[in-house]
Amino acid sequence: MKKKLFAILFATALTVSFGTTTFAEESESETEYEPFSVSIGVDSSVFSAQIRVAEEAGIFEKYNIDAELVTYSYGIDTVNGVILNEVQVGEANDYAVATRASEAANLRLVTSILSGHGDSKSLYANIEEIQSGEDLAGKNIAVASGTVNELEVAKTLTTYGLTEEDVNLLYFTSDAEMIAAFASYNVDAVWLSKQYADDALAVEGAHTIADLDDIDNINIAYLVVDSTLAEENVEYVERLILALNEATEIINSDTDLSADYLTDSLGIAKEDAINGLGTYDYDIEFTQSDVDHIVSIAEWSIENGLIENEYDLNNYIFTDAVTAVLPEKVDF
Repeated sequence: MKKKLFAILFATALTVSFGTTTFAEESESETEYEPFSVSIGVDSSVFSAQIRVAEEAGIFEKYNIDAELVTYSYGIDTVNGVILNEVQVGEANDYAVATRASEAANLRLVTSILSGHGDSKSLYANIEEIQSGEDLAGKNIAVASGTVNELEVAKTLTTYGLTEEDVNLLYFTSDAEMIAAFASYNVDAVWLSKQYADDALAVEGAHTIADLDDIDNINIAYLVVDSTLAEENVEYVERLILALNEATEIINSDTDLSADYLTDSLGIAKEDAINGLGTYDYDIEFTQSDVDHIVSIAEWSIENGLIENEYDLNNYIFTDAVTAVLPEKVDF
């Protein structure tokens, strides 16, 4: 599948769009873009920072995008929203995109948007007898159903020589639910992002026993759009990518301002926003490593029974928009 994917993406990279410089020129002129409305699914954390900053900073308005943000618990919920035609755009981690691409035909991956640090998530335990991954045998582990957290838990078990039969997996639908279960000692261990570090460590006896580096896991997130939007209104997707790229530049150059935007948009403490921003490297790009990564996630998930159906990822990657407006960010 990798060889086939490379061939298609290499051909795509060589295709030059006639509209390559149009938006860069228009952004510096008084020419107004044709208005368009788009519904965008966003998760309830700083994972959605680029989209929220684009809204709060007026960047969507600059590109004449009337964006309706629809908040879901997790990135995978935004992808489900695209599949169910609730929204036209979603953002999610590799595992969520890989699992849903195996089940729906209308998803298109148009760019990667961020990658997580090795310490962007930690595995917390709340009882003293759990000091390492091996100690999880017989313990209750929280799992965010259907999310990348399923992959993290699966890799945790593999890393420490455990199976699902060796532990008790308890499934939840939000970080808030998992934190509450951890605080009430209904679960003994939970993976949480850096944004929730203070909440986790506020629990008596709580401590970290691993991070993503320990289980050899890297998170890369992607922007997905409905196939109709991608294939029939590519100019809209181009503008959306440009807006998110500008928001990314703000995030990378001014953490304090970005945290203010997220505090307003998410209603969280500024310190939590700053912690969350330190979780990821934000960048709008689509490189060979981004593609290889999601292929490897899909293959690992299929081999380990997390994805039931084999499929061709070539059918879901759409590079025309990002290649047209940010050709320097496309590297196949």
